[in-house]
Amino acid sequence: MDQNLIPAAKGTARRHRRIAIAVLILNALSAALFINTVRSPVYDDSRNILDVHRYAVEGVNLASIREHINPTGPGSFIWMAAGVHLFGNDELRGARAAALLSWLLLGGGIVVVARYSDSPDLLYAALLATLLFPHTMTASATVMTEGPALLFGVLGAIVWVACVSLARMTLRATGFVLLGGASMGLAVICRQYYVALLPAAAIVAVWRLRTRTEENLRPWTLKVIASLCIAATPALLLVLAWKGLASPGMANGAFFKHWRASVGLNLSRPLISIFEIAFYLIPLTFPAIFRLRSRLRWPTLICAMALGATAGYFRSSLLPPGPLRSLDKAARFLPHGEFAVVAILTAVMVYNAAAFLFVLWKERDCVIASPLAVFSMFAILAFVLEQLGIGGNLPFYDRYVLQIIPFLAILAFRVLPDLGAARLSALGLMGIASQVLLWRHAFAS
Repeated sequence: MDQNLIPAAKGTARRHRRIAIAVLILNALSAALFINTVRSPVYDDSRNILDVHRYAVEGVNLASIREHINPTGPGSFIWMAAGVHLFGNDELRGARAAALLSWLLLGGGIVVVARYSDSPDLLYAALLATLLFPHTMTASATVMTEGPALLFGVLGAIVWVACVSLARMTLRATGFVLLGGASMGLAVICRQYYVALLPAAAIVAVWRLRTRTEENLRPWTLKVIASLCIAATPALLLVLAWKGLASPGMANGAFFKHWRASVGLNLSRPLISIFEIAFYLIPLTFPAIFRLRSRLRWPTLICAMALGATAGYFRSSLLPPGPLRSLDKAARFLPHGEFAVVAILTAVMVYNAAAFLFVLWKERDCVIASPLAVFSMFAILAFVLEQLGIGGNLPFYDRYVLQIIPFLAILAFRVLPDLGAARLSALGLMGIASQVLLWRHAFAS
């Protein structure tokens, strides 16, 4: 850990670390109990295990990759197929154990990297927010792709940004830059949405050019370009193998009869993704809602109420599959309950998002001073913009936001570093929802 950190920042980092490690252990115990007691497929297990089985039996080759049926890339399935060989003959349990292992490696990796970071508090906050996300427990204990994708994407991005931002890139740092680029590339073929990491990295690289001296500008630039080329290579190879970013099984509807994925203009998905991001900003940025200037409160509140009423009217097309839709259905027994729940929740989301943007603008110098926060901001923006190009009728699921939660947390805790009781309670509610979703699947099976 950087010895120049002020005592308050050190104390914040220690508190974030203790809580994050405790949650990681509790999540691992819960996931291990689920894996050991629930022996039948639940949720996405029955669909995802088909690709895991193919790679476990046929190995990784061009033919097996071209027979891929799930919309997500082969990376996570290959990881879980390796787990089948590593953890024994029970294919389902082996794949689940590999998924859990990816989460443990993610947590352990962040703890190790944070010791050498100048912003350990941000890394621990990112880990904590990710572990408490409502879909995390399901992704930790079942055959889902988020764990390996986060492992490669988050650790790769953190290491890459840290090394690129060094005043002098040593031979060791060069190796880590190339490794970070490769890791981000592997994340893309685990979840194609992680293509967003590549433009974010390119923007950070261009931005960091201003800190280079003329003496080390050329070698630094060549190393960074090499790392970005390495990051893009897995995605390019996957496009060549699949003849596109959508898997053959998903593009031709051979396995998913009612779903199609393609490249094309889509105006609804960016709006839905913004809606979901605004929802999960509430627990991440809870103090912000009280920091809006008095002269802005009433205009913001009026706009928030108007947008809330609009969202309530269009709720059927706005709410993706996930906890929000379940909450909407639970309110049906009340007169106009569905409309009221969505309208009120949206108004709170809009007001909180506006307050956070105000704080973000006010603390912009603090954000700009952190390369990791800058990278996170552009990764989130790229994630939203890439939704414009996703055609077909595949819905935007609530759990997709899990892929950028670490970056949302980094940005939120950069400008609002205090993990007070209210904020911790809001994050804790997400953690409870995560456990409930997991064990609901267990009881349903």
